[in-house]
Amino acid sequence: MAAAPDLCECCYLEMNEQPSIECNKGHCFCVECFLTYANESVYGGGDVKYNLRCCAGNCDAIFPLSDAKRVMPEQMFNKYMQRLQDDNITLALGCVPGLEQCPHCPYAAILEHKRQPNFPCPQCHRDSCRGCGADWREHVGLSCDQYKEKLKQRFREENTRTSIRKTYEERLATAMIRSCPKCNIKLVKDGGCNHITCRCGAHMCYICRQLIQPNSHFVSNNATGCRQNQNVEEDQRMAMAEIKREGRNDLLKHGSTRPDIGAPDNV
Repeated sequence: MAAAPDLCECCYLEMNEQPSIECNKGHCFCVECFLTYANESVYGGGDVKYNLRCCAGNCDAIFPLSDAKRVMPEQMFNKYMQRLQDDNITLALGCVPGLEQCPHCPYAAILEHKRQPNFPCPQCHRDSCRGCGADWREHVGLSCDQYKEKLKQRFREENTRTSIRKTYEERLATAMIRSCPKCNIKLVKDGGCNHITCRCGAHMCYICRQLIQPNSHFVSNNATGCRQNQNVEEDQRMAMAEIKREGRNDLLKHGSTRPDIGAPDNV
């Protein structure tokens, strides 16, 4: 009488001669089901403490590491071992007096000097505050509360610099760009005279930025003094250079390491 075929404890399909894996109590799973379970445990939110446990009913057995390594892709198995290490360290932190973990990697150790304020990690080579985990190079000489206040002050200063930069960049845009008084479309003059005809049909003066009657605005005795062929590009360039200079000085005064406003003049 032929022996009954093995069934996968997960999908209940016959495995015949397909690759399989068993837990320590003999529950058998096809590799496809095992890898789906392992992938969720290793990369998802699954629990891998104390190795991968059997997922058959109430079985609490584990899958031997040698068998897991045999069927799991190398990258998944390495991640599995890393998760095991991390979970075991987390468990040990609550059980071993004085054991501390680096805030940036899984390395854990018992520091020789109990009052030492920093944790120099030989694995990731980062030096951190034992109290708040911050970079010790910036934290040294300050309490954790003082360091947090330092970060808040830095954030406030950066916001101030951002606001200053925005103000001067808006001034640059205003100096270079015109808006049609009728339809508000943005216009930039690239050569030609100062009589601008918008696509909406409106006529405006590039110098005073007002709607005009072209036959009367550029006459010799007009109130604004605008001239149709007046070269304003050089005046505009000088005005923009002055805005950039003011903005640079303002940002330097507020500690900026990137004080330049707008594009470089030689671009």
